[in-house]
Amino acid sequence: MKTFVSPKQSILKFVLFVTVVALSVNAQAQPSNEMNSDLGATAKTSSANVKLVSFTVVLNTNKADLKWVTASEVNLSHFIIEKSTDGINFSDAGVFFAYGNATDKTNYSFSDKFNGNQAGTVYYRLFFAGNNGKGQYSETIAIKTAK
Repeated sequence: MKTFVSPKQSILKFVLFVTVVALSVNAQAQPSNEMNSDLGATAKTSSANVKLVSFTVVLNTNKADLKWVTASEVNLSHFIIEKSTDGINFSDAGVFFAYGNATDKTNYSFSDKFNGNQAGTVYYRLFFAGNNGKGQYSETIAIKTAK
């Protein structure tokens, strides 16, 4: 038995497909080596400018405490904290909304709790998302969870 698809349904499916592909392509950001946690590092995107003063990760019992400081933020929407166990494949560990436009030092912190069995090295990086959805990665920082 064949299923009949009307031209209207075909056009709707095509428009939906194109929309999903366009959103997917625009949502992907390319990693860059331009960002690091040294004093005075600046991440520039097409709409956001972030001056990162520091980015640290400290092991604290069964969690990692992440702290970062920005000296200025222009058109910044939010930070995405990403985590990896191999330093290559990252997943989101959390989202933190930015002040957006700030000229003073701004302190941020985030705690990531480990599961009881996690041992080895965990890698963290920040993604600075501009108001237009484009962004920039910080450098990757590693922390050992077991001796």
